[in-house]
Amino acid sequence: MNPSFWYAVRYQVEAQCLSPLRTGGTDGDTETVLTGPDGVHFLQGSSLAGGFRDWVTGCWGPEMAGTLFGSNQAEGSLVISDGRFDSRTAVQQRPRLRIDRVRGTADKGGKFDLAQVAAGSRFCFEMVWRGTELCPEQQQAVKAMLEAMNSGEIRLGAQKNNGLGRVQLTVHQKSFDMHQEADR
Repeated sequence: MNPSFWYAVRYQVEAQCLSPLRTGGTDGDTETVLTGPDGVHFLQGSSLAGGFRDWVTGCWGPEMAGTLFGSNQAEGSLVISDGRFDSRTAVQQRPRLRIDRVRGTADKGGKFDLAQVAAGSRFCFEMVWRGTELCPEQQQAVKAMLEAMNSGEIRLGAQKNNGLGRVQLTVHQKSFDMHQEADR
């Protein structure tokens, strides 16, 4: 039986929100943020992966994006967890106004509140790269995308064009070689 991978690199990422961050479901409720069954706010791993994938596609090409994140033909080499916020994370309500695009004025009944995680909040997530051989180009792409997120080039969540979703990262990286008993 062949193993699915011989090498792995685990990236433990601690993120601090430099601006508010909007996390929400697809149900259209703007007044809540995503919260797990334990009551802790979170950012979906698929949201993190989507931001990373778009950036990798634009900078490294669709082939590298498919290799890292998967395609219809093959599983990707990168697994990304949900981001879990600190249990003391504050949620703020931001007043917003929906504009009627035809008249350019306030839409009737267009005032609403938008829930967002406060700037300064912290969350953690993990990424694991796996491969049957060492792939320096993939490692460079992962490092570059983390640097792009840290610099603000990649933003998270919704309302990014309104200044939300900027984070600063601290990354701890550990490599594993499954040929080595201590790494297994």
